[in-house]
Amino acid sequence: SDFAGREVVYVQAPIPPRLKGNRGVGSALAVLGALLFAAIYAGLGYVLIAVGLAAPGATFAEFILSPEFLIPVPIFLVASLLLVLLVNRGGWAAHVFGSLLVGLAVYFGTAGVAALLFTVSGSDVPSFGNLLSQPFIIIAALVAREVSIWIGLAIAARGRRVKARNLELVDEWEREHADTKAQYERAGTAA
Repeated sequence: SDFAGREVVYVQAPIPPRLKGNRGVGSALAVLGALLFAAIYAGLGYVLIAVGLAAPGATFAEFILSPEFLIPVPIFLVASLLLVLLVNRGGWAAHVFGSLLVGLAVYFGTAGVAALLFTVSGSDVPSFGNLLSQPFIIIAALVAREVSIWIGLAIAARGRRVKARNLELVDEWEREHADTKAQYERAGTAA
């Protein structure tokens, strides 16, 4: 046979570099965004109460402990985290569009959860439409959208840096292994 006396040598193919994502840092920034959202929303709530646009006799302490404050914050956090996980290394345009979804999630989610809580507690149930017209819910949605846009800018900027580093890693790996690839190709055509 033609192969008698030949030695078989197994060579492990070079392993390409592992590309980095933006989900870990993006998630941390989303949590920071939730804290920022809570602080801005609390500040605007304070202003509404101080100016007298809230319910008569409302206090800031009652607002901070009310469903109007406690519901939108976790909804914002969950929606922001989902956006980060979906967009990963996407550009700012993806975050701008995603901020609309975060704002809508806070708007409709807050009204929906509040309606559910009113129903479960047996108190007077305002209609879903009535809840959607509440100033605090509207403000929560607007603040959610704005905070999401600007946190998205920071996440997208890091995503650009991660993409650039990944491209550098792949280019460097391809340069290092170009000779090996050429040898494989020559051996394949010789056979």
